[in-house]
Order: sequence, then C-alpha cells, then structure tokens
Amino acid sequence: MILAEWIEAKKPDTLAQEWINQMGALDYQIVGPGQSKYSWMVKFSITREVEIVHCVAGSFVFPTMKFYFADGEKLRRPKELIAAFFNREMFWYPCTDEEGKAFLSCDMTTLPDRSGRELLALKLEEAISACIVPKKTPKKLRK
Repeated sequence: MILAEWIEAKKPDTLAQEWINQMGALDYQIVGPGQSKYSWMVKFSITREVEIVHCVAGSFVFPTMKFYFADGEKLRRPKELIAAFFNREMFWYPCTDEEGKAFLSCDMTTLPDRSGRELLALKLEEAISACIVPKKTPKKLRK
C-alpha cells in the first residue's frame, strides 16, 4: 500500500511583503511582529517602540500607529484625559482595546517619512505625559 501526501506550495503573503517593503524604503526598523496579522512593532524613537497596523475601511487602506502603556503605569481618569486632549493639537488620542488595555493611537493616510516620524515622536511624548499620572514624591524629599 502506497500512501501519498499532497503538499501545496504556500503562496507568499504579498500584502505583508508590500508593507514590509514600504517600511524598509522609509527606513523603519522593524523589531518584531505586532498583535494582529498585519501589524509590526517598529523602533519609533530612541526610547519608544510603536505598533504599525494595516487598516482597511471600505476601499481605503491606511496605517495606524499604536503605543501601548506599560503594565502598572497609572493613567489619568477618562474625564481628565478628555480635558487634556480637548483643544490641543494632538495627533495621538487615548483608546482601550478589547481586553481593556490602554494605548495611544494615531491614524494616518500614509506612513510618514523621517521628518514626519520626528514630529509624531515629539507629539507622542506630549500625549504620554498628558496621560500618565506623575509619581508622587514623598513629603520628606519635597522639602
């Protein structure tokens, strides 16, 4: 008795490769996979990594950047966050995912080049400082 197995050649994922090529052309440093199928973690600044997510809305395809807060970081209450982001020129806005984990999101029409990333990195730092409750200094050290 002869057993045979049909093995189909896997087709390369052209969409993923297209996004990877586009990020490479714009000097993005991919450091790992993101949380979903078409997402990648990239080095965004010297100290920060963000997730770039491939999004589709109807016939439109666009990138979204997400910055997840570290576990244990104390975030401002929702009303304080809304007040912090209202009437500011922010590109990043606070969100929560399905599991309730907080992150900042930035929707774009295309991936920014190096100078665009520098501006978004500065605005990300502003947004982070608006979201995180500063650690309290003990009274003894304040004097």
